[in-house]
Amino acid sequence: MKTLEKAQAEIKAGRLWRAKEILRGAVGQREYDVELYRRYGELLLTLGDLPEAGKYLFLSGSTAADHQEAIALFLGRWGQNGPNLLYSRFPSRARLASVRDYPHPVRQVLSEGFKPPSGLVRHPVGSPHQPGGCREAIALWGCGLALFVILFLVAFGLYGVVKALS
Repeated sequence: MKTLEKAQAEIKAGRLWRAKEILRGAVGQREYDVELYRRYGELLLTLGDLPEAGKYLFLSGSTAADHQEAIALFLGRWGQNGPNLLYSRFPSRARLASVRDYPHPVRQVLSEGFKPPSGLVRHPVGSPHQPGGCREAIALWGCGLALFVILFLVAFGLYGVVKALS
């Protein structure tokens, strides 16, 4: 748990911003880890980011009284329209294939009619089924739009040349 120790050392040194960077990086790289999510959520709570803190405290399965306001804020914002929308707000490493793989409090919230959408389920790195994510979709649409504009301009230019020659 060197990551958590590094983050704790930064917190003790008063560099909360650095601890946040360390923990945020670990969230993006490590598998689902309730202790990491709890620590990151508590740091975000200290920094006053209640909705984001609530996400990680919820994913940690925390039932601590001082975490409930942040968790309620997160669930109130994203959980009202069903568990699938809530699930879509999880970091990619926390999008597990089965509700049974989550801590009990998370399972309770997700269990009502929840089925992980196939495009959001976390697959092993390198798997041919690994989702591309939002950035890839934006890049694909952007490239498609750029290609369309270029083809339109070429066609418009050719039309102008043909019209000028006749």
